[in-house]
Amino acid sequence: MQPSSFSKQAPGNLISIASQSGKPAWAFVPNPLPPELAADHEITDATVRATKELGNLNGVGSFLRNPTLLIRPFVQREALASSRIEGTKAEYGQLVLLEAADGDEPDTSDPDLQEVTNYIQALLTGWNRPLERPFSTGFLMELHQQLLAGVRGSTKNPGQLRAVQVFIGTARDDAASARFVPPPSEMVRTLLDDLCTYIVDHQQYAPLVRVALMHYQFETIHPFMDGNGRLGRLMIPLALGLWGELELPLLYLSEYLEDHREEYIDHLYTISTQGAWKPWLLFMLRAIELQAQDSFQRIKDLNLLREDLRERYQDKTGRTLQVVDHLFDRPSLTVKSTANLLGVTLPTASRIIDQLVTDGLLEEITGRKRDRIFIASDIVQVMFARRPTS
Repeated sequence: MQPSSFSKQAPGNLISIASQSGKPAWAFVPNPLPPELAADHEITDATVRATKELGNLNGVGSFLRNPTLLIRPFVQREALASSRIEGTKAEYGQLVLLEAADGDEPDTSDPDLQEVTNYIQALLTGWNRPLERPFSTGFLMELHQQLLAGVRGSTKNPGQLRAVQVFIGTARDDAASARFVPPPSEMVRTLLDDLCTYIVDHQQYAPLVRVALMHYQFETIHPFMDGNGRLGRLMIPLALGLWGELELPLLYLSEYLEDHREEYIDHLYTISTQGAWKPWLLFMLRAIELQAQDSFQRIKDLNLLREDLRERYQDKTGRTLQVVDHLFDRPSLTVKSTANLLGVTLPTASRIIDQLVTDGLLEEITGRKRDRIFIASDIVQVMFARRPTS
């Protein structure tokens, strides 16, 4: 990282540090938020569009009987996309098998799958944070501990702020040659405390602009040895929820960031080197706009499917309708899990499932005669099919 790469508009300072090669090296220390942003009609217009789409998403409760039923599938979708950015290969089908464990201890020996389930747990922990629990550095450390428990990065002090210098580059780089070098470790705690104070207390700028500023600052501080990307993405819905801008955790940006990864990384870099806030803000506002649209459309499609199925089965027993509703929360089941859900015998549960298979709603995916697993393919298709982002 060369000082010549940084202009006078860079929103921070360079500090001289040591490098393994003995060559001169510098770390970048960002200024506290918020920066001074000039009034800009493009940013204003993009903010209005994104805010409108987020408002539509927040309005899903007006046409859903129970919008909380959709939280888990949306959290799973985000967990899979966020983990793909980090190179994991887990797919939704694996989550189906995991969740069909019938109450037994699930097999999470696959580290990719464990990473996804960790993300789900951490996001739900963050979203359900007690009101008296402050959004603080300590809270972020707790979420980080959950994210890295037993997975890649678990040997790099999960839940602890980094105590060494890190850099962003290739395996051949050191601090002198890396593309970007975050702040020295001794400054991390103060920088992260300042960021949490900003998240909780600062009201300057529109919330969607603030969340973009927050995300840049966290990624630039890079407070942990590993898992910064996962936690930084997780913080976006948590901050919007904290500010009252997101009523349910149904907005997730990881799929957009995955599809535009190089652009995302370049924007973060050019803020640090050139103070190029406008392209970054437009990028993030566009991501929020499109992903809110995507979530809203999926919810509409799921609701239409649910209403069609409820009408189709309105003359059946209440138990059948209960199974149908349950599938929109967890679109996989077994005879045993269905019996537990309904409080009925295994033969009764089996008859209900067999009817839903005959009707084409459920599909058996194991090919086994025992311990069979069934999925609602139509629901899975609406919820998890990839749609291109522009």
